[in-house]
Amino acid sequence: MSSEAQSTTTHRTPIRDSVAATVNPTGPPPTTTASGAAAAIISNPAEVAIVRMQVDKSLPAAERRNYRNVGDALVRAGKEEGLRALWKGSAPNALRAMALNCGALASRDQTKEAVDALLGTNNGVGACVGGAMMSGIVGAFFSIPFDSVKTQLQRMQLPHRSVRKPTK
Repeated sequence: MSSEAQSTTTHRTPIRDSVAATVNPTGPPPTTTASGAAAAIISNPAEVAIVRMQVDKSLPAAERRNYRNVGDALVRAGKEEGLRALWKGSAPNALRAMALNCGALASRDQTKEAVDALLGTNNGVGACVGGAMMSGIVGAFFSIPFDSVKTQLQRMQLPHRSVRKPTK
């Protein structure tokens, strides 16, 4: 690692920590949760299309929608069910992203500090690897319940028009 990269790496965390403490001294920065929520809401239509394409493959042949690609799934869901269908599950998706960001970022920093103290290093490779591993585990732990709800909501669809039974 070059000395310039080393300098940037070692100075970035204290600067970020001081800004975070100024913005919200009692917890994770609100920008962490807000950015996760915003990204999840913006990308929700793509999530809906992907979930529906995955579910479509598991349906019996007579019930499949046979989406050709993500664009086809997006357009057909919007036309057949309305644009609101593209944002099904966006609230749990936003909560999932917020929980993931908070859990992952907080555990990463704490683990890095603990491993650095244990090894007597300052921003060492072991601390970075340990922090990344713990970040993934804790982030997944916090986000899985929201991900489960999000997926259940996004896979719901109205029956295909040709399959609907006439109403009396």
